[in-house]
Amino acid sequence: MAAWGNQYIRADEKESGMPQGKQVATARANKPHRDHRANRLPGFYGMLQLSVRDLKGLRESAVCRACRATVNAALLVRAALIVASAVLFISAFGAAFGPQSSIPAVAVFVFILCVRFVGFNYAPRQNLLALLVVFAVLTAVPLLGQGAGPLARLALNIAGLAVVMVVGVDDPRMGNGGTYGFGYALLVGASYDAPLSVGQVPARLATMAAGFALCAAVYWRCRNRTAEAQAAAAARERGEERPYRTIVQALDEASLQNPKTRYHIRAALGISLAFFAGDVLGVERLMWMGLVGSSLLTPYATAVRDRIWWRVGFSAVGVALFCLVYPAAPPLVQAVFGMVVGMCCGLSGKYHWTQAFNTMGAMLLAQTMFGMGGAAFWRIADSLIAAAVVAAFSVAFNRGMSRLASDGETAV
Repeated sequence: MAAWGNQYIRADEKESGMPQGKQVATARANKPHRDHRANRLPGFYGMLQLSVRDLKGLRESAVCRACRATVNAALLVRAALIVASAVLFISAFGAAFGPQSSIPAVAVFVFILCVRFVGFNYAPRQNLLALLVVFAVLTAVPLLGQGAGPLARLALNIAGLAVVMVVGVDDPRMGNGGTYGFGYALLVGASYDAPLSVGQVPARLATMAAGFALCAAVYWRCRNRTAEAQAAAAARERGEERPYRTIVQALDEASLQNPKTRYHIRAALGISLAFFAGDVLGVERLMWMGLVGSSLLTPYATAVRDRIWWRVGFSAVGVALFCLVYPAAPPLVQAVFGMVVGMCCGLSGKYHWTQAFNTMGAMLLAQTMFGMGGAAFWRIADSLIAAAVVAAFSVAFNRGMSRLASDGETAV
């Protein structure tokens, strides 16, 4: 992106003989970006479809003030739309299915954002079947694990996460492994922290059924945007046949020699062990244990070393900021504090700062249950314990897989 602006500057510099620094200032002050006029930069709606990181890169590449202002406006509008949509979506689920639906609504909202662009790498109807399997696991495992002991929960979580990962995450590079791992940790952790009563089970089943229907409808509406559909279209343009894979083929391909399978196993075991450690140690918020595991176990093993410091360190930063800012904020700001933090998350393109803002949002709820001091202690303690468990497991797993792998490559 930056090359666009540099080419423009060099071309005008040759024509005008002006120094480059002065040319940049003049271009920003007086002219729209040439590539923007030529429709080489996306329009405002197109900008809203980009990630925060892409938008910030686009802003850096823009030469004129008008273009930069437009990108800044897109950043703000995008964040505001996501926050407003999330609030309305969760409120609508609450009105329809009761208080138990708030956590499932968060998971469904995140899934909807994912399936608009990332399918499961199967044929469209097979994608719907894979989505149904994922929702079935996310419905059954939390309910089955509510009254179980730590070992039974460990077995349930390993089996449930293995199914979700193998069936639902065919291409981990697309980021959907983190999305479904997050949803799993959210739903399972919430059921462990606050088990549903028998009378709430029908409402939970209805909530998950509605969530599946919404995700399926959004996927079907946007199915031509997904990576597998675009790859198939490109193959057809080249005159090639690109048959879609099936779920059965995905299961047949599972092997310890396959890096994708090793990621599936690593994520399933790592998140399950984080829950197990919290179960055994009696931590107050098991949900946080699972969320730490899901955020650290990316498809790339080296990311654990980087993310562990960001996760633990910026969780502490988020706790400190919350303890300083929230009590001093006026009542009106406290009333909308969750939305303000959500806007900050929507404007952040860095993992560590997003983690700090997410922690502030988590503290907002936790301090009503444990008090400010208790919420701060458990947030940091859970992060430290889960990060230590996941890091130790990841090192042991990667060493074990590197010994088993016939190619000698480090397992991912």
